[in-house]
Amino acid sequence: MNLWEIVKAYIRQWVKGIEIVEIVPGLFQSSAIRWPWDKAKVKALGIDVVIDLSGEFDSSMPWLAAYLYWPMKDEAKLPNLAVLEEVARFGMRMRDLNFKVLTH
Repeated sequence: MNLWEIVKAYIRQWVKGIEIVEIVPGLFQSSAIRWPWDKAKVKALGIDVVIDLSGEFDSSMPWLAAYLYWPMKDEAKLPNLAVLEEVARFGMRMRDLNFKVLTH
């Protein structure tokens, strides 16, 4: 991706907001939640749990039942797979309890 494509993608996200995709019932994926209208989309979808693997800690979604912040760096080496498995188990357990889960 060249610089112009990155700038266009950032502007598109700023104008349209994030795209939130439901992978399987109750489990959603998106890019970083940056803007107030992104948070409004999260709330409108009835998402109860956010698993945040990037960016900075975000305490501005008080309606959430749970917010798990575990930032991971983009690196050539694999992250700690045991930690990833626990994060995945947490998300699936919350989904099994009928919470809607968003990971990004």
